[in-house]
Amino acid sequence: MNTDFGKVCIALLRTTAEYNAYCLKKAMKGAGTREHVLIEIICTCNNEEIAELKAAFLKMYGKSLEDRVKSETSGDFRKLLLLLLEGNRSTADVDLAQAEADAQALYKAGEKKLGTDEDTFINIIATRSLCQLKAISVEYEKLSKRTLIEAIKAELSGDFERTVVAIVQVALDVSLYYVQRLHSSMKGAGTNEFTLTRVIVRTHTTIISSIKVTFQQEYKESLSQWIIDDTSGDYQAILLALIGGDVDVDPSKIGIGIGGPGIGGGIGGGLDVDKPEGGFGIGGGIGGGLDVDKPKLGGSGGAGIGGGVDVDVPKADLDIGGAIDVEKPKGGIDIGGGIGGGIGGTGGADIGGGVDVDTPKVGLDIGGSGIGGGIDVDTPKVGLGGIGGVDIGGDVDVVTPKVEPSVEAAADIGGGVDVDVPKAGLDIGGSGIGGGIDIDAPKLGFGGSGGADIGGGVDIDAPKVELGGTGGGDIGGGIDVGVPKVGLDIGGAGIGGGVDVDAPKGGIDVGGSGSGGIGVSLPKFGFGGSGKVDVEGEVNLKELDNLDATEKSKRLEIAIKEKDTKILIYILLNASMVQRHEIIIQYKTTTGKDLLGDIESNTDAKLGGMCIALLKTSAEYNAYCLMKAMKGFGTDDGTLIEIICTCTNQEMEETKAVYLKEYGKSLESEVQSEISGDYRKLMMLLLEGNRPNTDADSSKAEADAKALYKAGEKKRFGTDEDVFIDIFASRSYSQIRAIGDEYAKVSKKTLLEAVVSELSGNLQKTVVTIVQVAQNLNQYYAQRLHYSMKGLGTSEKILTRVVVKIHNTVITEVKEIFLQKYNDSLAKWIIDDTSGDYQDILLSLIGEQKS
Repeated sequence: MNTDFGKVCIALLRTTAEYNAYCLKKAMKGAGTREHVLIEIICTCNNEEIAELKAAFLKMYGKSLEDRVKSETSGDFRKLLLLLLEGNRSTADVDLAQAEADAQALYKAGEKKLGTDEDTFINIIATRSLCQLKAISVEYEKLSKRTLIEAIKAELSGDFERTVVAIVQVALDVSLYYVQRLHSSMKGAGTNEFTLTRVIVRTHTTIISSIKVTFQQEYKESLSQWIIDDTSGDYQAILLALIGGDVDVDPSKIGIGIGGPGIGGGIGGGLDVDKPEGGFGIGGGIGGGLDVDKPKLGGSGGAGIGGGVDVDVPKADLDIGGAIDVEKPKGGIDIGGGIGGGIGGTGGADIGGGVDVDTPKVGLDIGGSGIGGGIDVDTPKVGLGGIGGVDIGGDVDVVTPKVEPSVEAAADIGGGVDVDVPKAGLDIGGSGIGGGIDIDAPKLGFGGSGGADIGGGVDIDAPKVELGGTGGGDIGGGIDVGVPKVGLDIGGAGIGGGVDVDAPKGGIDVGGSGSGGIGVSLPKFGFGGSGKVDVEGEVNLKELDNLDATEKSKRLEIAIKEKDTKILIYILLNASMVQRHEIIIQYKTTTGKDLLGDIESNTDAKLGGMCIALLKTSAEYNAYCLMKAMKGFGTDDGTLIEIICTCTNQEMEETKAVYLKEYGKSLESEVQSEISGDYRKLMMLLLEGNRPNTDADSSKAEADAKALYKAGEKKRFGTDEDVFIDIFASRSYSQIRAIGDEYAKVSKKTLLEAVVSELSGNLQKTVVTIVQVAQNLNQYYAQRLHYSMKGLGTSEKILTRVVVKIHNTVITEVKEIFLQKYNDSLAKWIIDDTSGDYQDILLSLIGEQKS
């Protein structure tokens, strides 16, 4: 399974040690090391878990974890991690005298000293028990005006600092540490599913309750709400299940049923809100029902009318006549007779309520004159027919494993049949009764025509087409809520059949006198006109092309407010960078608000991140990504390496200028403070932007190849990294290609193989990237795209960044290389690994569409 849901399932099937080993292997694979993954896993393991982890890593990958970490890291960071991997942390109780002595030692090694004695920090932080570290923190505050964590941040730097901070945070409050990791995985543009999955799988059986409480306290919103806002589909469902599903629904995201006299006289409106935004139920006189997409809330009915309830949960108990949705295994239904109250349907004298409860296999039963309709309960395999008697609420046939047709019709009584088959089921009306049709099929269904008094209805459990039945005198069709998002049909006195809208956003159809509405498969709306068939179709998006920047900014404001992502995406995709810049200006002028801020706060993280990428210039987006890569806990070295190594000299200058303007600091100073050693030395040279653009010189290429060979393979001990740094930072790409050709003449290894064997860690990854870019830039991008989607989790940050960077330049060549290299199209990988609007916009940018 290459979906986020599938990857969670796989994670759950592994032991803790196996999953930790897998995550560490993935963190050290490819270009860039995900140091934050190493820090999180190694710093949170106890001694026993460290031993099990090392054994699992060796068994699964044939190499010791210590050797792998040693080759990927350097300096004090490496020294500390290797000590932690020994798994010898003390488990002794607190020794207050020792805590005081350790606090004084740390103070003298840091704040009180010119420079810092890192070895003292390593020795104490790596070996003391967690309770002892907590005591040391208390004692430290008695010596200094700073907390221990503040002192660490002031005295140490880079990944070494982050590791020491993580250890102290775990000692002080491990729940808070995980809360910060979860928040980091979902904040800003894009979602880090790798971190989100890892932390939830790690904690869901142990301290998840404490984590949820702490998350609420820290960020004033529930963890569930963050997951709901930042994820979707089965992945969202399994995450919520793992954390215990304390869903706290934002009231602004709940739809309501609205009553209004004059429309559908005497009829209670139903409501289905199978989404955050919701739709409407319209009823004359009495306000209808309410459905929230969570397991506890149903709507209440008014006097004389059974309020409608749509239950969009797998297990529901429904109570009619002021209906309540109560979570209960499999669900039972209790119906008040006399007044025919449908569920999600119409109630009142002479009204036959129909019910479809949002399930894969559903049916709709239409009642006859004075008859309450049948009820189809939320089970995969349900068939029931309403049994009619004058002024009697319909009986219930609950849950049979396959199909139970039932047709019993008296005069003016409509029976019903729900056939749970791939094609069609038929509701047959008795004398004077219009039949209805239930089609559990992927394409099409039709409503039966109505006889005297009763109009037919249609239930289609299908993603494509639904048509409302035509109404006869007095009463029209029913309700279909058998689509993923909302379709609501309302019939009233003198009002014809309703409409099923097979749409993500829902809609409402009100039929006119004696006429049927028509179901429209649109993302947003479909309204039946009064007294005639009248369909308001989808907005003609092409018309947006003729609008100027001011009008487009106004349309964007409406689209963002109504969460009409189709218009948002269309405008952004069909505007040039100059036009997008003008739209940003006009949006600010006309609304007084920031377009990027509005998009980020009103769209999900993946789509919002993509829109922000499209609205920024290349230099602005590079600067933004680099800032994000160095912000907060850990440094995303993969992002630094990718952006800095692929920039031309001009792009580098533009990125540096934008970074200084936007964030008030020089890019060079920020990078210098985040990284260290030879890796930092090389990156600082690349940031100068002085790479020559000359043709290859074969004699110099030969000399450089020999120099590299002597500095690496031929050198008896160690490697002269400075030679590698000088050559790869200062030669043109054509020259580096020539050096590769010459190197093969002096060694049995390729240049790339020599770099991998002679260098390590982020220095190695940076030099490898430079060689790959020089040899074939398009292949490098294909590899980055593949890396973003392979294995557990999807890196939307990488996927978005690369697609946006190349979609106007080399996307055709990259797609061809991707297909050749991975035996599957880039489009197929995107379809398998993403969903929704984010998937649509990615496919559009690469010139593909979902078949």
